[in-house]
Amino acid sequence: MSIEVGNHDTRAAATLSTFTTVARAQDIGGTYTFTCTGPARGRYVLIWFTKLAPAGSGGFQAQIFNVVVRGWG
Repeated sequence: MSIEVGNHDTRAAATLSTFTTVARAQDIGGTYTFTCTGPARGRYVLIWFTKLAPAGSGGFQAQIFNVVVRGWG
């Protein structure tokens, strides 16, 4: 999973490259806190699932609850 920050709200492959990865984690579950690797600026936060857990019938799933973004500056 990765957390990306950027300034474009258009859902297109071309705008994805304008986002900056600010945090990453692997094999997480339960409550997890991401911490930025350095300063980041942007209007939008993208939560990018790089791998999903299997969920019957050949599907996959993930759930997110209570996202809190904190910043300063």
